[in-house]
Amino acid sequence: MSSIQTLILCDFAQVRDGLLFVSSGGITRVYRDEFPAPFGCFVAGILQVGPAELDRVIEIRLVVAQTSDATQVAEAVGAFSCGAEDSRLLGETPMLPFVIPLVGLALPAPGQYDIRASANGETGQLITFYVLEPPTQA
Repeated sequence: MSSIQTLILCDFAQVRDGLLFVSSGGITRVYRDEFPAPFGCFVAGILQVGPAELDRVIEIRLVVAQTSDATQVAEAVGAFSCGAEDSRLLGETPMLPFVIPLVGLALPAPGQYDIRASANGETGQLITFYVLEPPTQA
């Protein structure tokens, strides 16, 4: 069974040569002047793949919702496969990095939001972040 081991909100991320590159990770607050506002962030993660799923397509699903009333703001889905034939050592657990850009997502209002991530419908990870208006300058 696949499971998401790591999930992080960041300014930018990419996967290259099977490695995850994260820039400015660990975001918990986003400041925006006007609403609706572009989110402008990426979600990066590491997926642990079970032996039975090596040659199957694995679906990663992200749901972004307002925490206060669970209103869904967006949903993103990505799918990939690592293939049964690769260069892993005997007994080595496949750990696959993934990135889902949410840069174009429109945030409707300030407040607290949750990103729930799951692999193939299994219980996954949760990221909570806050969207705030910048403090006023006196």
